Amino acid sequence: MSASELQVAYQADDDGTGQIIATVTGEFSARGAAWFNPIEVKRTFVTTLRSFPLTANNPALVEGGFGSTENPGNLEQCHLRIVVKPHDIRGTLLVHVDLSSEGLDNA
Repeated sequence: MSASELQVAYQADDDGTGQIIATVTGEFSARGAAWFNPIEVKRTFVTTLRSFPLTANNPALVEGGFGSTENPGNLEQCHLRIVVKPHDIRGTLLVHVDLSSEGLDNA
C-alpha cells in the first residue's frame, strides 16, 4: 500500500475571491476545488488551526461548493471539504478531505 499525498493550492481571482484546489495522489486519487473569500478562510479555518489545543468538538473546517437556495448558509453540493482534528494524545492530527467535481451530487 502506498502513502497518499494531499496538495493544496490557492489561486487568487481579480474579484477578491480565490479558488482552493486540493489534489490527492496515491492509491486513491482525486481533485476538487471551490471558491472562497480569503478573509473568511483566515477568520475561521486558519484561526482554528492556530488555536491550542485543537479539539475534536471544534475542528478546523473549510468547505465550499454550491450554496443551497432553500437553506441559506448550507451547501447543496460540497466540492471541497477539509477537516483537521486531533487523532491521538501525542498530538498527531487527522486530516479528512472530501472532494467532488462540479455537477456531481455527493449528498
